[in-house]
Amino acid sequence: MKKLCLLSILSLTASLFANVVMPGIFSDHAVLQRSKATAVFGWADAGEKITVSYGSIKAETTAGKDGRFIVKLDLSTAGNDAGELIICGKNKVVIKDVIVGEVWLCTGQSNMALRLRNTLDADAEIKRSANNRIRTFSPRMTTAVKKQDTLNGQWLVASPATSGN
Repeated sequence: MKKLCLLSILSLTASLFANVVMPGIFSDHAVLQRSKATAVFGWADAGEKITVSYGSIKAETTAGKDGRFIVKLDLSTAGNDAGELIICGKNKVVIKDVIVGEVWLCTGQSNMALRLRNTLDADAEIKRSANNRIRTFSPRMTTAVKKQDTLNGQWLVASPATSGN
């Protein structure tokens, strides 16, 4: 039984690297940090050539022996319009509606989980919340005892339909 479980895990792990795979933070509606060296990373087959582009900005690398890759894009002069982040290896991953700007990491106590809909003047604030340049990444809450390589979640664009939560 132990051998069967180990073989199943190894098989699943190998299949994860059959194609370019991106962590959840790189998904539709993402915000990339405006910087001369913005990191974009993921997994592919060991030795696989990877090309990452955002508009006319492009960088290339090769996945390491462990299948991990990282490229640094110079997004310091990227425009303000949304575009596509395209990652090409054996397959092509297209991440849509991506903008470049400031990325802030917010963490803290329970106040970080306070929903706008539960605050003073919530209805008025929610009605005024439409702004396609403001996005939040909402990770799924999980518990882990070991370091995690990725997280699940989604990017949300500020709007009356999304801002309340």
